Amino acid sequence: MPHPVDAVISELLAEPVTLAQLRQDAPHTAGLSTADAERVRAHLLASFETRGIPLDALPVVAEELRSSASPVVLAGAARAVRGLGPGADGSWAELLRDAADRVATADVYVRWVPGAVAPSWMRTARGELLATLEEVAAAPAAPADLAQAAGAASVIRLDPDLLARIATEDQDGGTADLGALLAGRETVLAFFYTRCMNPARCSLTITRLAAAARGDTGRAHLAMTYDPAYDSPARLRRYGEQRAFPFGERARLVRTPDAWLDVRAMFGLRVGYGPATVNEHARELFLVGPDLVARGLDPDAIA
Repeated sequence: MPHPVDAVISELLAEPVTLAQLRQDAPHTAGLSTADAERVRAHLLASFETRGIPLDALPVVAEELRSSASPVVLAGAARAVRGLGPGADGSWAELLRDAADRVATADVYVRWVPGAVAPSWMRTARGELLATLEEVAAAPAAPADLAQAAGAASVIRLDPDLLARIATEDQDGGTADLGALLAGRETVLAFFYTRCMNPARCSLTITRLAAAARGDTGRAHLAMTYDPAYDSPARLRRYGEQRAFPFGERARLVRTPDAWLDVRAMFGLRVGYGPATVNEHARELFLVGPDLVARGLDPDAIA
């Protein structure tokens, strides 16, 4: 019997893939397990090999190569880069090489055709990455390095009345509304969750945010969990302590016990959920000014 996800993939690939379908909060991955959500995402990305990559999808492909831990998704991203054809400049080589190294100990065969088994000629995820790397490694890097693009910066004017209604709880159980946490100063705001299994995403984000908070006494540094029902104050504190987070009035890890849907909508967060927890998410970082205008930042800006 065909896997139900095969039908989802077939329906999505009947038409060219759009940027909206690549969002981690797209409806077609809601309720799927992480493995199934990753398989759908891999097929969407791989479709660019024959259809070409839309310009606005280039940052998405680059970000997967830069930070994904999923061999299947990385295989799809590798095939997407081949969709650039002769236009694939050498700036992709480092991303492909790093991704191949990242999955070296977790390599798998990738099933692109429903029901197919792995014949001797089928590539693994690492094989897909290395095959694409061979094509682009000798090409010169373009002056405008699209592979390093993090996407167009979003600008969001936050509603102060809504912020005042969003209660937060920090790693010590202290409570405040989100408006009070953001008022009167610049705040670097990141999103994460403690059950994230990808060290290149949430763990690295909090480690970098901790370093930034130790070195920058002017700004506040705030991180909010994607998983507020699970991430209790005790879990937030333990996660932060393991990453040397300098807890204080200007440095907190918080959850929103009752208003997470409002936060998701306000910031347009790219996070999806399976039966138990997050199944897919992006790296998301904002600089919120005293005027409550939030500007999306390059996720590596706090490196």
